[in-house]
Amino acid sequence: MIADVPSELNLRQRRSAQTRADLLAAARAAFGTTGYQRTALEDIARAVGATRGAFYRHFADKREIFDEVAQRLAVELVSEVWDTSYELANDSSERERHAARLFLERLCVPEVNRILAVDAPAVLGYRRWSEVIYTTICGPLAAGVDGWSSAGAFPKRLVEPMTRLLVGVFQTASAHLSSVDDPAALADDYEDALVYMVGALRQFGPGAPAP
Repeated sequence: MIADVPSELNLRQRRSAQTRADLLAAARAAFGTTGYQRTALEDIARAVGATRGAFYRHFADKREIFDEVAQRLAVELVSEVWDTSYELANDSSERERHAARLFLERLCVPEVNRILAVDAPAVLGYRRWSEVIYTTICGPLAAGVDGWSSAGAFPKRLVEPMTRLLVGVFQTASAHLSSVDDPAALADDYEDALVYMVGALRQFGPGAPAP
């Protein structure tokens, strides 16, 4: 009987982990389809055959599960954009264009747009949403900005503020895209604008006026 205890414990842990994963999947589907305000906690639990009590064993409230859904979606978005960009191009400037295009295209997907562009800033608040953005987008973006600095575009001390400014650019783009009827039509203009902006940053090097 004692020998069965570990296996029973592991089974409970696996079931608990599966329930949590199912709740997150159901929440993402609901938030992406109907939005945060129109999604009830009970709707998420019911979608996976769980009780309200089972939900509270994993999450404190609807905002907490939304926070995790938004984080996971942001990580997924960044990973997909950068991995695909490296597959499509070897040249750094072309890779950056692909990254900008893919990022903007993904922001136009209804589920992504609703969760990350529309609801996340309002639900999580500016400070928390900025933290999520910084811990997801800033990793690969900072690496690129650091590369521009190493090539002589600007001093190393400007890497972090440059990175944060570019994050602000992406936040502004996502907010604008979420407010128009046809975001895909506007995404092309934002792609070109981002490419021009990055090109200007790359030229800010030796011989150019620097602070």
